[in-house]
Amino acid sequence: MGLLGIIALVISILGAIVGIVFLGFFDYRFMLVALAGIYILGMSFWYYDVSRSVAQFQGSGHPYPYAGTRMLRVPGSVRYRVYYPADTTTCCGKVSPFYDGVGAFAFGYVTLGLHNCLNPDGCVSCIIEVILRILINIVPLAWISIPTTYKNADPAIPKGVDVKDSKKNRKSIDGKRDTEVESKIAISIETKGEKGFPLIVFSHGLAGTNEEHSIMFSEFARHGYVVAAIAHEDGSAPRARKEDGSNLWFVFPRQDEEEKCHDFACEFPRDPDAQLEGQFWNADRLSLFTKFRIAQVTQRQSEFHSVRNHILKDAPEEIRRIIDPSFVIAGGFSYGATTAALDSVLHPKDYVGAILWDGWFYIDGTEWPKAVHEKGIQHKSLFIGSTAFSGDHPYETAMGRLVKTAKQKSTFFALPNSSHEHFVDLPFWVPTGRPAFCLEAKGHLSNLIMAKEGTLKFLKTLTPNVPNKEEPDTQSKEVKRDPMKEVKKDSISTQN
Repeated sequence: MGLLGIIALVISILGAIVGIVFLGFFDYRFMLVALAGIYILGMSFWYYDVSRSVAQFQGSGHPYPYAGTRMLRVPGSVRYRVYYPADTTTCCGKVSPFYDGVGAFAFGYVTLGLHNCLNPDGCVSCIIEVILRILINIVPLAWISIPTTYKNADPAIPKGVDVKDSKKNRKSIDGKRDTEVESKIAISIETKGEKGFPLIVFSHGLAGTNEEHSIMFSEFARHGYVVAAIAHEDGSAPRARKEDGSNLWFVFPRQDEEEKCHDFACEFPRDPDAQLEGQFWNADRLSLFTKFRIAQVTQRQSEFHSVRNHILKDAPEEIRRIIDPSFVIAGGFSYGATTAALDSVLHPKDYVGAILWDGWFYIDGTEWPKAVHEKGIQHKSLFIGSTAFSGDHPYETAMGRLVKTAKQKSTFFALPNSSHEHFVDLPFWVPTGRPAFCLEAKGHLSNLIMAKEGTLKFLKTLTPNVPNKEEPDTQSKEVKRDPMKEVKKDSISTQN
């Protein structure tokens, strides 16, 4: 939006308010016109700001012009959203980052914030959700779609793969589409001995969802990667839709057998007498909290691996055949990085690398998960941290040890002047010309761009079959930068 845009918006709103106060009492019609003007002006600035942020983030020069997306589910387990390269916009139109609707997404966070006074399955909650779904449709957050990404679009052919066209009956994931279409991938890629797209299996963070990285994953797809973004059902998301259609809400650690903890402070109970480094929790609750998280991350790891196996073996054939099963990367953010690291250590032959964004590798005064620190990361890995956890913070100390003890060359760098939230898609939802949702908006977009570029650069070292050839597209140009050189030298360390 820029400083001038913000000043103009503030002046316009103040002027409209003054007009309402002095003239609204005399003519209600003027009041309605003034309110309509404020709404139109404010929403226009909002939409302009997020559109500009998306264009700046995407840039140009993608090997594949479009991305496709589908929702799949592991039978008896979790849903996951697949992003993949596409060369056509056919089928079902553009898609929202929020696959159950922005109202459902927002209500999940409402229940999380009001968990001590609101039963999410009660009648009052139903009324609140209906009102929220109606009101949220009048703001641009409900109008946003993932750019250049289309639901159930036909997958692209990996560069360099020569296949013939033939006809094939294909049914969409929702079962509504059953027409005979031209399929460019009718001849199996594996039959011809060709390589498909690398696969990234990605786990979201605590109190987060897989929707929070939608535009980032779309970018990965347009650069030649398939991404399987998991919607965990372990109680770590504000809201998750189970296979039977019911909702699973965020689960807090229990203080005892009967009473739920109704405050984030219970999750991290401070002991004012504990002054020693690393003693963050009261001793009488330490064991409870640790056992809860150990059980939770164990379930997350199981869900993570089930998604990896499902998309390679049981996903629709047109998705399976474009994936190279020999190039699978484990990835995650925060709690998701913990999950990805754990699965990559337990199943080292199933992955070729790991992407770990601001991982949670320290709990209750000790490094965790135990298996990860005892065995060490087995693959070439990329660790990206935030300055919020830099310096002597135990989170970065634990991450630094994993970098040093990794069995293969691994890289770590921190996003400059960043908070933990700088890894999610917030600038593409709300204007970031000012702090939004009490998060640090300054530098958020530039850090997202740096995380994207750093991750893509790292991925190319793992998957040399991804083409470097770039095709022109209609997106706005971005300044090409090397994020590895932009951060301070003392924030980057590599281990051979």
